[in-house]
Amino acid sequence: MIEHVREADEGYCGAIGQASKPAGAPWDKVHENFIAAVRARNAGELPDVGPRGGDRWPALFAMRRSAWHSLDHAWELEDRAP
Repeated sequence: MIEHVREADEGYCGAIGQASKPAGAPWDKVHENFIAAVRARNAGELPDVGPRGGDRWPALFAMRRSAWHSLDHAWELEDRAP
């Protein structure tokens, strides 16, 4: 599940407009990439529209989505605990 959350945050970087590199990076690098992407998006350094015309995620939405996703899985693990 931890790997799933890490991979999701990698994908969220792309949804913001800045791919997480290198692909499959360790968690701390993904975290750094995510923060850099959010800052760049919030500063207007990343385009609002992707190369195929799709809207990019706003920075605040990406942060909420990442936090909710992690919390949702934490609750899932809590539910499984004896």
